[in-house]
Amino acid sequence: MRRVILAIAASLLGAITAHADIQADARKIQDANQDAVVYLSAVIEIERRGGTREASLETLGTIISERGLIVTANSNLGQTPDSDGNMPKLQDLKVLMPDGDELPATLVLQDVDLDLAFVQIDNTADEVTFKHVTLVEQGPKFELFDHFVMIGRQEEDLERLSSLHVGRVTAVVKRPRLVYGVSGTSEAPHGNPAFNAAGDFVGVFVRKIHQGKLGSLIILPTKAIHKAAQQIAAPVEEKEDAQEEADKNDPDEAIPSETETPEAKL
Repeated sequence: MRRVILAIAASLLGAITAHADIQADARKIQDANQDAVVYLSAVIEIERRGGTREASLETLGTIISERGLIVTANSNLGQTPDSDGNMPKLQDLKVLMPDGDELPATLVLQDVDLDLAFVQIDNTADEVTFKHVTLVEQGPKFELFDHFVMIGRQEEDLERLSSLHVGRVTAVVKRPRLVYGVSGTSEAPHGNPAFNAAGDFVGVFVRKIHQGKLGSLIILPTKAIHKAAQQIAAPVEEKEDAQEEADKNDPDEAIPSETETPEAKL
């Protein structure tokens, strides 16, 4: 009996220690990354049979580059067709920075199937950089029942302060693409980042698109985010390469500034 009691006590002590460890780790992760989580504010114009109406919205986004490229959930921006097939028009998009600044921004890419949207902060000078998470193509992965750390922000009445949540990965879905089911986030916003206990950026919270409809809250891994973001960067990189080649042949020859894809600064 004594051995059983000692074994139970040791198990409980281990669980308490592990819980304390993840709490401490989570606070460190929050301190290091909270300024990369921002509010996006916008006005959407909705066409109705009886006329047009406007609605304001706010949602969270995650800054993924020092030049101010932000990823968020497409569904949070109201960018899903209504019952008549009309897509709301996004207007007056701004980024509400942690220091209180409001910066104009542009929606540069949407991926409806992934529930991803990318927003670029406008007119940033070359010397201006932003706190951002580290986005890598082959990022770390979660295993079943791993802890995740989610950084968010409170609403306006709580001064939009940084918020923190720790949960568990409850499912690892591998087809048609890798995504993670999560626990304890039924009321959570999405568009904000998920980290592992080591502080690595693993993905963002979005909605699973199932048969064209919004489904469960999931973590979309960095690989999918990185791949989607390359659709923004590629035209810019190709233009720069073309300009370099033109300069070699004729220094006075310029490449037209217009591009079909808005510039995003990775």
